[in-house]
Amino acid sequence: MALEFHHINFVSKNVDAMDAFYRNILEMDSIPIEQFPRTEETQDRGYSGKINFVTEGKIEMHLAERNLEVGFKNNQTINPVDKGHIAFRTDDVTAFLSKLDAAGIPYSDYGTTFAKEWHQVFFHDPVATSSKFIKDWTKVHKHWYQGVPKAATGVVKRCENKWPSNP
Repeated sequence: MALEFHHINFVSKNVDAMDAFYRNILEMDSIPIEQFPRTEETQDRGYSGKINFVTEGKIEMHLAERNLEVGFKNNQTINPVDKGHIAFRTDDVTAFLSKLDAAGIPYSDYGTTFAKEWHQVFFHDPVATSSKFIKDWTKVHKHWYQGVPKAATGVVKRCENKWPSNP
C-alpha cells in the first residue's frame, strides 16, 4: 500500500479572504478548480460549499467553506468541513480500511460524495486531528504545478498569531 501526503484543508466562513491571504501574502498560486471535478450535491447527500485550491509548488491547500451539517446530511460521524483535515493519498483504500478496522479505529467512508474521482475516508488520530485517505483514480492534477515558483519559507510561523482563528 503506497502512501503520500496530499493536502491540508482549512475551513472558514470566508473562503475568499483565506484565498486572498494565501495568494497575496504568502504568494501561493491558485490551482484551477477544473482539476477537481465535484459530485453534485443532492437534497440528502453531498456538499456544495465554496472551495478554492492553492499551492506553493509542492503541497496543496484546500480552502473550504465551513458547514456544520455535512456529517448529519451524509449520515456520517466525522464532518471534514467543520475544522478541516490533513489528507494522504493511497493506491489501496481497501487495504487501508482493513488496517483501520484491525486497529479498532472508527472512520467515515464518504466514497465519492464530494469528488467524482476520489474515494474519501475520514478518521481521527489519537488527539482527534481529522485525517483523510484518498483513493485517487485519475491523478490528473498530481503534478500540474511543477515549476510553479515557491513562496518564502517561515512566513506562516511569524503570521499565525496575527490571523483570526476563523476568518
